Amino acid sequence: MKKYHTVLLKKIRSIHQKYKEIEENVKEQDQKLILLDDKTLEARLKDLSKNFEEGTVAMNENQLKTGSELNQILCRELEQTSKLFETSVERQSILNGTCTIALVFLTYLDPFTYGF
Repeated sequence: MKKYHTVLLKKIRSIHQKYKEIEENVKEQDQKLILLDDKTLEARLKDLSKNFEEGTVAMNENQLKTGSELNQILCRELEQTSKLFETSVERQSILNGTCTIALVFLTYLDPFTYGF
């Protein structure tokens, strides 16, 4: 029986040792897997951050372009309105003169009669 126990202990010890080696190997592989997952997630986060920044820049460029176009349109409208305002005094005097000529002409002709 003693011999049986010694043989059994030798085999069991070797099995226990293999088990410990396998267990340590599994723990190491788990740690490596965790590190790989972390690196993968960090790379993905950097990629998303880069894409977000590029999208934000593109959106800001579009808004800037639209604002610039609106600014040009408003500048043209301001120029046209300024020209109209500058000529309004001249137009008013022309209108006054035209009305005066029409009034004089009507006064000269007297009231219009159909039979004339």
